Amino acid sequence: MTTQDAQKRPKRGHGEGTVTQHPDGKRYVGRIMLGYKPNGRPDRPKVIGQTKAEVQRKLAELKRNADQGMRGDPAKERQAVAAFLDTWLATASMSTRTRTHERYSQVVRLHLAPTIGRQKLSTLRPDAI
Repeated sequence: MTTQDAQKRPKRGHGEGTVTQHPDGKRYVGRIMLGYKPNGRPDRPKVIGQTKAEVQRKLAELKRNADQGMRGDPAKERQAVAAFLDTWLATASMSTRTRTHERYSQVVRLHLAPTIGRQKLSTLRPDAI
């Protein structure tokens, strides 16, 4: 690549995501880095659209929602905190020692579920905890 080629191509800013053409040649695919999931893996959702502009619009919406604290699909955002904690306990049992898991279960059962268990994940704020 020559210097002229690099100057012709506009650079994207940090955090704008990546837009590429789908292998079928008819659609575009976009991915954006939103941080890391609780398991330590990167959170990089994928969006697909008919035009590049549509995909960029969807990526901007994902970023805006992530900045406001809303991540993931809307069905999971309607999930109650108690249901999320049950799922989390099941996955945590695979990576923690027995006594640690027992203690986590106790904290969830005695403190978290009674106080904030009915609240929706999408409306949960730090001051509630």
